[in-house]
Amino acid sequence: MNPVSGALVAQNASDGEVSRITKATREFEAVLLNQLLGPLQETFAAVPGDDAAGSPNLYRSMGTEYLAVGLARAGGLGIARMVAGELSRITVTGKVIQK
Repeated sequence: MNPVSGALVAQNASDGEVSRITKATREFEAVLLNQLLGPLQETFAAVPGDDAAGSPNLYRSMGTEYLAVGLARAGGLGIARMVAGELSRITVTGKVIQK
């Protein structure tokens, strides 16, 4: 069982819905983590005398992006799990399932 589709996912959600919700919430958390880690990477990667141009910056941003994706896949901050739990409560008809 993956951490996103664990205990918070409503029992009425089909496997296809759970899969789509899991993918979407992981991607959302990865984007959020990338936005949080980007400025940190820029701050700590700055080297005095570096011209701050060219391909090293591209590779640094790619590294930050892959770090964010990896963190999200491993559970990240738990945001994907919480959002997946809420999204899975919505039925196909759009009605919210009450606990």
